[in-house]
Amino acid sequence: MKLSLCPHCRTIHQVVGPTGITELSEEARSRRLRCALCSTRTVEFRQIADAPDTAPGEFGYPAAVTCAFEVQFAHWANATTGDIILASQDGLPFYQLTRLARGLRVDGATLGKWVDLEADAIPAGIRKWASLDAERTEVLLFIASLTGRIELAQNTAGARLAVDPGLWMSTWLRRANKELDGRLPEEFLCSQSRREVLNDLVAQAVQRGYG
Repeated sequence: MKLSLCPHCRTIHQVVGPTGITELSEEARSRRLRCALCSTRTVEFRQIADAPDTAPGEFGYPAAVTCAFEVQFAHWANATTGDIILASQDGLPFYQLTRLARGLRVDGATLGKWVDLEADAIPAGIRKWASLDAERTEVLLFIASLTGRIELAQNTAGARLAVDPGLWMSTWLRRANKELDGRLPEEFLCSQSRREVLNDLVAQAVQRGYG
């Protein structure tokens, strides 16, 4: 497998050739032409040594896990508040934010905003091989659990719409919600009690077919 390195945020990417790229949608083309985390153009990437196919986290390079892998949101779909708190204790490695950003179709600045981090803190954390604190990790795993519900709902007979779970969630978080008196759901990520409100709203959205 050919690998390349984003020189700005140090994210490892799987090399994608130009074949058929003009036939892709604008969104898909953008993901292949720019780094999913910092939007650096892929023409600036630096090729690194080839590596055999491995599982996420097994490359052994001092940089982020490749964006070629998607986040398994469904894994967190049925997680309870207690499960998330327990899983957050060790902190989420910064390199996992690369995968999360790709899965949610957002950039590093947006992801950082949700956990009160400056955009440049993410690539810095990746370079240091650091981890988020438990509180910030809890927020991101909560978002993953909500997204997982949408992903699982896609597989049910009652699903009315075919949506990209990550894109749906990131859009929903940034859109004014009448149930929140016109406020943005992302404003409710800051505390456990407020996150429970979002928990209920997503459950209702699933029942309505994401409406």
